Amino acid sequence: MPVSAADDIAIVLVRPQLAENVGMAARAMANCGLSSLRLVSPRSPLTGEALSRAHAAAGRGGGVAGEILDGAESFDSLGAALADRHEVWATSARRRDFRQVVCGPEEAAAEVRAFCGAGRACAILFGPERTGLENDEIVRAGRVIRFPLAEGARSLNLAQAVLLVSWCLWRSGDGAGADAFDPGEEPVCRGVLDGFLARLDEDLRACGYYPPTPTADVMRRTLEGFFARAGLTEQEVRSFEGVLRALAERRAVRRRSEDN
Repeated sequence: MPVSAADDIAIVLVRPQLAENVGMAARAMANCGLSSLRLVSPRSPLTGEALSRAHAAAGRGGGVAGEILDGAESFDSLGAALADRHEVWATSARRRDFRQVVCGPEEAAAEVRAFCGAGRACAILFGPERTGLENDEIVRAGRVIRFPLAEGARSLNLAQAVLLVSWCLWRSGDGAGADAFDPGEEPVCRGVLDGFLARLDEDLRACGYYPPTPTADVMRRTLEGFFARAGLTEQEVRSFEGVLRALAERRAVRRRSEDN
């Protein structure tokens, strides 16, 4: 199968609205050899009638696609869905108010294969049918996949978007970029990175770094986007955590000195 380490590539559907679209997305994955489907806060959890509708929508791909649907994992939050992932891509047709590293689906496919070859678990995010991903969801990704489509008609159906990305993964050449990363470096997973970002945000709020204006959200997304793109190792994140602890201890010593 051309896709390397297919189980390490999770297709993540964020707040999907229709079970039928989930079924068609699963069929697209089956067509291209992918198997790991994750759902974040779906409008219709894949049980009972919703699962039956999804199976029916999978159509002729119902065999393998049905297995993907039956094995799909559901999560209450995007953070939980990405906790064990090392690298994340988000799909979006719109430009946002923060810096993004944008690539096409072919380039993204080569990157995903290279990361999987280095032992890094990957995730590709797809937003809900009507609105797409929100800014706070996109900023969790190190890179954004944008499809080169006709001006004024750049929005794809959910299953179409999944199929296009999955097909590019299927078609990408074996070993592309396989030596781009050092497998000896332990990459940080999103769960550990999210813990650090929460501590950083808490400390910045405590010291009054953010202004009391909407600009604060842009500043926060800028910082999170930087760390998402950086490709840090777990040791590097631990080092940053050590910096935060050292600064906190320094502030505590200063406060005690001022109190005395």
